[in-house]
Formats: sequence, C-alpha cells, structure tokens
Amino acid sequence: MRSDLLDAQAAVDWAVAQIPLLQQSLIDWQRRQPYDIVRQPDPKSEGDIVVAAQQTPLPLMFNAWIGATLNSLRSSLDLLAAALATRNGKKPSSKTHFPIFASEQAMLDPLHGLESKKWLSNSERAAIKALRPYKGGDAALWPLHQLDILRKHERLLSTNPDVLSAIMLGTARMRIGGSPPLDRVDGKAVLYRLGRGEFFSATEGNTLLALEVTFEENAICVSGEHVIEVIRRFVMRTTEIIKLFDS
Repeated sequence: MRSDLLDAQAAVDWAVAQIPLLQQSLIDWQRRQPYDIVRQPDPKSEGDIVVAAQQTPLPLMFNAWIGATLNSLRSSLDLLAAALATRNGKKPSSKTHFPIFASEQAMLDPLHGLESKKWLSNSERAAIKALRPYKGGDAALWPLHQLDILRKHERLLSTNPDVLSAIMLGTARMRIGGSPPLDRVDGKAVLYRLGRGEFFSATEGNTLLALEVTFEENAICVSGEHVIEVIRRFVMRTTEIIKLFDS
C-alpha cells in the first residue's frame, strides 16, 4: 500500500480490532444475567407465555464505544481525502474532508457539489462520483456519515439488546439447541407458549440466552440491524474505497 494511505488504513484496522472486544463486552454483560425469565398471560391465547424480560440496561459505555468505532471508519475516509489533497499539491484542512452529500442533486450541484472540490483531480472526482456518496446511493457511506455526525454533535447512538435464541431446560419440556423467539410482546422476547395450567420451571440456572445488539436509528435506516454486522459492512466498504486510490 502507498505510504500516504497508511494512516487511513490504520484507522480501519483499529475499528476491526474493536469487533471482538465489543463482542466480549456483550458476553460479559450477559453473564451478569440482565434478563429475568417470566411467565405471564398470553395475549394471543388462553394459555401463558414464557418471556425474557430485560431488567438491567446495557451500559452506555457500550454505545460510546460503538460510536468511537464508527468515527474511526469515517475518519479513515477523511484521512484518505487528506492524502489525495496532498497528492494534488493542496494542504489538507477541514474543507478537504471526504465528500458525502444529502442527495444526488446536492452532489451534482455545480457550486457546492463534487465538482467544487478542486483539491481533487478530475479522475479522483470521477471515481468518487461513481461511489454514489449520497443518501439513497451507496449503502454504507451516507449511513456511516450520519451516524458519526449524530454521535459527535447530539447524543450517543441508540442501541437495543436483542434475544436471538434460547436454550431452556424445564420439567415440562426440554430443548436441546437454540430456538429463536416465537414472538415479541411489549418489547419482550417470547421464548415458549404454554397451555393453560401447564407447569414449567424456568429459572436463571436452566435458561441460556444468545444476545445481539441492534441499532435503533430509524432516521438513518439502520434500525433493527445488528451492530457488529453494520460495522463489518462499513469496514469492507471503507477498505474497498481506500484501495481504489492505491495506485
């Protein structure tokens, strides 16, 4: 890789290194048994349901950590842009950031759009234009940009722990292997449905939950998506973009 791209790649590499650490942090939180296994009336039948009810909030430090990871990926693109400006004899500044636009029309605007970025060469502007760096264009660039703006200027990113599957051993039933939730009721994962009067012993000791954390950012089109999957998608895209200019 060209030496002037090493800073940009290092920012991506740091983000990659956070993925297993974030996953381990979630495992550590899960080991503190943040969910109660509760039996309650089933609103859809005459029987009952067994639900996983979250009692302990996910530490906000986790949200801050996710935001810092995304910021490193967004910064990798700005470091790439700084390298391109230097190649073209321009001193990098706050104005030589990697351009991402609110719409295709904004990108094509002759006064403030991509063509106004004269610190880029014609071929570099053409390459960036082909990436479709605007809302509704590239699936990674605009969401990454907006998430980074949000976590820097407004608040921590909103996330939600989600039960992916459960293993439960009980006196009335035995499950060998994970079963996904049957339903969601009032934000709780429905693990099993029971007949009226059916006995079932659910305790912390006989229930194992597999958890994931999802984004809850409707305005940025990542609501319900798993955080780690989104980070990996952004990593792949930023890496591809850096490599475009490695020649």
